[in-house]
Amino acid sequence: MIALAPLLLCWVTAAAAAPAEVGEIEAQVKSRQAGLAAIESEIDAAQAARDANQKEGRDLARRLHKVEAELTARRRAVARLNQATTELTEEVARLRERLAAATDAVRKERTLLAARLRQLHKEGDPPPAIALLASRLDPWAVLLDTRYQEAVAAATGRRIDHLTEEQTRLETVRRELAARQLRLDEEGRALTAARTRLAEKVTEQRALLAKSRRAGQTLEERIATLQGDRKRLAAMLDDLSARRQAVATQGRIAASRGHLPWPLVGDVVGFFGATPEGGGAPANGIRIQPTAKGKVRAVWEGDVIFADWFEGYGLLLIVDHGSGYYSLYGHASGLLAAAGDHVHQGEAIADTAGLQADPLYFELRQDGRPIDPLHWLEGLAAVASTAD
Repeated sequence: MIALAPLLLCWVTAAAAAPAEVGEIEAQVKSRQAGLAAIESEIDAAQAARDANQKEGRDLARRLHKVEAELTARRRAVARLNQATTELTEEVARLRERLAAATDAVRKERTLLAARLRQLHKEGDPPPAIALLASRLDPWAVLLDTRYQEAVAAATGRRIDHLTEEQTRLETVRRELAARQLRLDEEGRALTAARTRLAEKVTEQRALLAKSRRAGQTLEERIATLQGDRKRLAAMLDDLSARRQAVATQGRIAASRGHLPWPLVGDVVGFFGATPEGGGAPANGIRIQPTAKGKVRAVWEGDVIFADWFEGYGLLLIVDHGSGYYSLYGHASGLLAAAGDHVHQGEAIADTAGLQADPLYFELRQDGRPIDPLHWLEGLAAVASTAD
């Protein structure tokens, strides 16, 4: 067989690199944990800010509702005041018409009274009885006419007094209505100013509420982003933990000495250290003749570092188990794993054709040195030790 010298350097280098890989994983784990803690802290801060923003939004909404209710009440008050002002204006108009009518009636009655008084003054006192007797006038008619004129004048005077009183009363009412109109106008201006201020306050509160909601949306988006980062970072930590566990598991192969499963079912037809017929270097591994067609399985968990044809070994697959331990599987009839794959103990990694195929070449190495597989495989370790 061709020596595996080109690969020995790779094994030794990989063995030396294993602790470095563990250290690198640990450093990455610590870095990711620190990043996760920072994200958790930022999420807590963002959620606290969101909660505060939501409380502020609720407070703003309550204040806005209160201001809008007050504004609605003021608008209704202004409407009622406008209605009252309209009714008062109409009442003042009607009163002015009545006052004008009363004033005109007083003027007419006074004119009529003045005419009658002038007529009475012109006629003077009734003539003496001798004069009446000497004249052709009917004394009784003259007397009745005089008394009638006096009665009419007196009635006119009383009507004038009544109309004057009515005029005075109406004027008083007019002044009261005018004063009420002034108060209504003043109250209307105050209500209008208050309504304007409330409308401005409503606009301000709505703007604040909209700003608060936008800030809340931004915080929600930030929290969602941070939670996504946390999820991704947690997945990375899980992956790193799995890698760290895998490295740790690989390093425990030494504790399984004498308990490793066989790579396939078959008979050992070539032993470790045996010298080939015709001379040559002692064998670095064992050869196992499969009793039937089947799968070649990994004896321990590890990473495939070589899976290809290698002169003298046929189809060769090499698995790095960590801590400087490697297993080699040569003369396989087919490969089921590729370089870079991570395989588990007992996982099928190659095929064998059975009795018609060449025996499987199986080798174990520690820090680049070949070691006897029979000391490690299950069931034959005690026999191998006795034979030694």
